[in-house]
Amino acid sequence: MERMTVMLLSSAAFSAACRQLLFRVGARGCLHWQEFMNLPILTGLLLYIASTAMWIYVLAKESICQRLLIHCADVCSGIRRRDCLAG
Repeated sequence: MERMTVMLLSSAAFSAACRQLLFRVGARGCLHWQEFMNLPILTGLLLYIASTAMWIYVLAKESICQRLLIHCADVCSGIRRRDCLAG
């Protein structure tokens, strides 16, 4: 996997964690829908858009399914791929 791909996947995962924290902070104490339009929640939404765009870019660029099958075969050595994928 290319270095850029790893960086994008890491950034997307990190931004997903950050946005959840921002949603939590922004939602604290809100009772009416207008109160949810605050800086932490709007920042979390921007992170959501950015991380989704990163995931889509990586999925379009890399053959992740094939890599997962290879990894699954390595992890489940001695077990057929079908059994590994089934659970």
